Amino acid sequence: MSFSYVLNYTRIGNAILCTMDFTDIILPAAKLCLYAEKVQAADAMLAFYVVSWIATRHVLFGMLLWSVAFELPTILPYGWRPSEGYFNSWYSHKGFVALLTALQILVRQISWYGTIPLVTC
Repeated sequence: MSFSYVLNYTRIGNAILCTMDFTDIILPAAKLCLYAEKVQAADAMLAFYVVSWIATRHVLFGMLLWSVAFELPTILPYGWRPSEGYFNSWYSHKGFVALLTALQILVRQISWYGTIPLVTC
């Protein structure tokens, strides 16, 4: 988030925040249903959680990563002018894409394959 703010990629940072945090609302809602002894509602919320996890963190984030990696350079030309608040160089763009790719790898490997099977059991 801070890297997107520094590079003036605030729209990209906001889109990442929205795609990553959407499912963080659904899992606590499923827990609340479970605490209220509404087991069927909790099961439905958990199923919705898994579907929304795949949709947001894998599909939408993948589309966002593709757009940043390949479409951003065609829209925003490279140029390093700190006095104007413009920090879009080839190195900063590739660094930003590398960090987003690392985030995608972490989401896929650690969170999906480690956490969700434990929650659903």
